[in-house]
Amino acid sequence: MNKFWFFLGIFLVFTGFGTIFGVLLIVFFIWDDIKTDIKNQNNSEDDVELTAKYYNEDTLNDMK
Repeated sequence: MNKFWFFLGIFLVFTGFGTIFGVLLIVFFIWDDIKTDIKNQNNSEDDVELTAKYYNEDTLNDMK
């Protein structure tokens, strides 16, 4: 969501002209921002499998 809508919401809330509409714009902006962050966090987790070929022989012997 565009930051313009966020600032418009703040403007409407503080002027009292469209308080309810302003609060809704702010809530939708925050909701969209949180949803985007959660989606990016889930996509950025790359699971790397470390198998025995990535370890040194001494390390493998110590792990036994």
